[in-house]
Amino acid sequence: MTINNTTLANVVYPVANAGASTNPFVDIFLARDPTGNDIQYPIQKKWLNTSTGNYFALEKFTSTGGVVQAVWIKFGGTSNDQSLTGNTGGAVFPTANNINVVGDGVTVSVVGNPATSTLTIEVASEVAITYDANSGSATASGGILNVLGGTGATTVGSGNTITINSTAVAVAYTNVTHAMSPYTVLAGDEYISVDCSGGAVTLLFPNAPATNRTWTVKDRTGNAATNNITLTTVGGAVNIDGATSYVININYTAVNLLANSTPTYEVF
Repeated sequence: MTINNTTLANVVYPVANAGASTNPFVDIFLARDPTGNDIQYPIQKKWLNTSTGNYFALEKFTSTGGVVQAVWIKFGGTSNDQSLTGNTGGAVFPTANNINVVGDGVTVSVVGNPATSTLTIEVASEVAITYDANSGSATASGGILNVLGGTGATTVGSGNTITINSTAVAVAYTNVTHAMSPYTVLAGDEYISVDCSGGAVTLLFPNAPATNRTWTVKDRTGNAATNNITLTTVGGAVNIDGATSYVININYTAVNLLANSTPTYEVF
């Protein structure tokens, strides 16, 4: 500044960092926006981003955890940010220079990071990301957890509900004749229909069956009184109701056989 062609020394406003004057009415010209770390200027200092044309003023200072931060207010420029808009709803305008971004505190949390211009939005710990069943576990992929049915069950999704339905299951039917005797019962057998019209039939059940596995044996042709149906195990190693064999000798009789954990077999 000159008066009568005489330059006056800048004694009223001493020089601040980077050689900029501390006069609140002197602008800062830099090719960036100010940040909270630009605290070396007095309140009302003006700042022009020479790259974007955005214009700021230093409003106040805050302190969080002993860290002093400058609060710069943008009040002009080529792209003046005035509101925030979410996925739905209209624009949200600031109140007292602030737009609050909040989560519900249960499933979504929003954390402000002092000394930065960053808000961190994160899923709260209460949201399950792994789902445990009676055995094994599943983790959602792409935000989706599939619930599928299988033999005997189907699942139907509607709204926010998954319905699990039981379905009729076809029983594994096995036909056994006298010509096949002795017949070694297979793991896939369930209902064993016996034709003993040609002679007696012997069924050999497993010595080490799965616990609680059941079978049904039926005299289909009504000849068991003449040609008995004998239930036993391979080598007679496991008892059936306290004996090494069980005999069906009444026509058209059906019995159920259950392997318990001993293992022995129970007729019911």
